[in-house]
Amino acid sequence: MVQQLFKNPMALLCMGILLFTALLGIFAPWVAPNDPYANDILNKFAGPSWDYPLGTDQLGRCVFSRMLFGIRPTLFLSLLTMLGTIGLGVIMGITAGYFRGAVDEVIMRVVDVMLSFPSQIIILAVVALLGVDIRNVVIASIFIKWAWYARMIRTATIKYTNMNFVLFSRSIGSGNFYILTRHMLPCIAAELAVLAGAQRIECCLFGNGERTGNVDAITLAMNMYSHGVDPHLDFSNMPAICEVYERVTRMHVYERTPYAGALVFAAFSGSHQDAIAKGMTWRREKQLHQWTCPYIPIDPHDIGRTYDADVIRINSQSGKGGIGFLLQQNYGYNPPPKMREDLGYRVKDVSDHEHRELSVKEVLGVFENSYLNHTQPLNVPDAHFIQNSDGSITANVVVTGGGSTVKCTATGNGRLDAVATAIEQQTGMHFTLVHYSEHALDSDTNSRACSYVGLKWASGEETWGCGTHTDIIVAGIKALVSAINNK
Repeated sequence: MVQQLFKNPMALLCMGILLFTALLGIFAPWVAPNDPYANDILNKFAGPSWDYPLGTDQLGRCVFSRMLFGIRPTLFLSLLTMLGTIGLGVIMGITAGYFRGAVDEVIMRVVDVMLSFPSQIIILAVVALLGVDIRNVVIASIFIKWAWYARMIRTATIKYTNMNFVLFSRSIGSGNFYILTRHMLPCIAAELAVLAGAQRIECCLFGNGERTGNVDAITLAMNMYSHGVDPHLDFSNMPAICEVYERVTRMHVYERTPYAGALVFAAFSGSHQDAIAKGMTWRREKQLHQWTCPYIPIDPHDIGRTYDADVIRINSQSGKGGIGFLLQQNYGYNPPPKMREDLGYRVKDVSDHEHRELSVKEVLGVFENSYLNHTQPLNVPDAHFIQNSDGSITANVVVTGGGSTVKCTATGNGRLDAVATAIEQQTGMHFTLVHYSEHALDSDTNSRACSYVGLKWASGEETWGCGTHTDIIVAGIKALVSAINNK
C-alpha cells in the first residue's frame, strides 16, 4: 500500500498539504508572527505587509496569525464530530440491523425523521435551543448526521446476520455483544473502509478461511459493485463459482447467501413480482443503461443469473405482473392487465393443486390451453368482408358448432364487430366486446399477429381469448372465438 501511495503524485501532494497544515496548527505559537488576540484599532483593515502577511481585520488583529491558531480547534472539532457521528451511527445501525423487530422499527423511524429535514435547519434549531456555543454546534452536527451512517450500516448488518459463521456463533452460546463486536463489526468495517478508499482487504470466499468470521469476498465485492465501485474481481459466472466451491470444500452455499445463493434473487410474492416487472418494463421503455429495478440491487445477468429461473419464480403466491412479464420476456405475449389477472388465477390454481413451482414453459402451457386459438365448441373457419358506402362493414361468416355449419351475414362498425354480431344473431348469445388489442408476435418479415379479446356477458362474467395468425384480421377472429368458447 505504501508503494502504491508513492506512485500516486496527487495523493502525495494532498497528504503533504494536509500534514503541512496540521503542523502549522500544532506549532502555531512559534510560527505565528503576531498575537492573534492583540487589538490595534488604529491599524484596522491594513493590507498585506511583512508584519501582517494577510493584513488585519476590523479590530486590527493579524489575520494570518488568527488563521494559524484556528487550525487546531478546527481539526480537533472536526475529528470529534466525525468520531461522534460515526460512533453513534455504528451503534444505532448495527443494533437495528441485528436485533430487527421493534428495535429496528423505532430506530429506523427516528432515522426517517432525521433525514426528512435539511441538516442546516436542524443544526440551527439545536443551537438556538441549547445556546450559541461551539460545543453545542458539535452536538448538533452529531445529532443530525448520524442517521445517514446508521441506515447504511443497518443495511450492511442485515446482510451478515444470517450467515453461517454468525449462526454457528449463536449455536455455541456466544452472546450478542461478542457476536456484534467480534463478527459483525469487522465485516461491516471492511466494507466501510473500502467505501472510504481502502485498497486492500483480506477476505475469503463465503468467509470460510483458516477460521470462521473472515470477510466474505463475494459479499464485500458485490456490495461495492452495487455502489458503482469496480472490485476488479470476476463474478460473471456465480453459479459456476458456487459449484466449484461446494465440490472442493464439501460445504453448502446457503440458499439465501447474498448474491450467490440459489434463492437470493427469487421473488415469490405477487406484489414483489409486479414491482419487478414494472421496473423492468420502465427501464426498457426509457432505454436506461444504469440499473434501477425494485428489490434487485444489481442486474442478475451480470453474475450469470436469469430472470425466468432466478428472479421471478411461479407458484401459488405469484402475481399477474410477474407471470405476464415472463410470457412477454420469453415468448413475446403481452396480454392486457385484466387478462393477466385471469391468467394469474389459473396458474396459481395449477401450482396450488400440484404443490410445486411451475417453469416458464409450463406457464406458457397454461396460457395456450386456456386462451389460444380455441375452436371448440364454436368456430369461424371463413369470413369475407364488404366495405359499405356509409363506412360500416358487412361480414359474410361461416359458423360451425354442434356438428352443423351455417352461413350468416351481419353488419358492424368494423370487421370484428360485424363477426361478433353475426355470431350473436346465429347463436342467440349476448355479449359485449370490452377489450381488443393486438401486437406483432415475432420480429421477422413473416411475423405472426397476436390479438386479445375480452367479452362481458349478461351475467357480468368476463371471458378472454387470444388468437395468432399471419393475418391480423384472422388473428382477431380467432381471439373472439376463443373468448366465446371460454364461456
